[in-house]
Amino acid sequence: MAARDTVAKAIPSTHWKTGLAIGGVAGGLALGLAAAGLCNDSDDVDKNCFLQTVGGAVLGAASGGTIGALIGGLFPKHQAADSLTASPWLAAQVTTR
Repeated sequence: MAARDTVAKAIPSTHWKTGLAIGGVAGGLALGLAAAGLCNDSDDVDKNCFLQTVGGAVLGAASGGTIGALIGGLFPKHQAADSLTASPWLAAQVTTR
């Protein structure tokens, strides 16, 4: 029987959700506008570009959100209590007010 690992694994929280939201919105807007522009640039005047625009926006949101989540996952969240105890001067300023 294998021995269990007794060391607790602490995985710090990151900003992946923020990166997902920012990347998804930016990518969706960018590729949605690009798809609409390319579709409207065609020679067919009566062409409906709704599906192409939505498709570009969905593709952009998925790819931008994925990239944003990966980038946001690189940055750990810092707790407010950790930042106050790290600087005695800052902790003194906060407690005196």
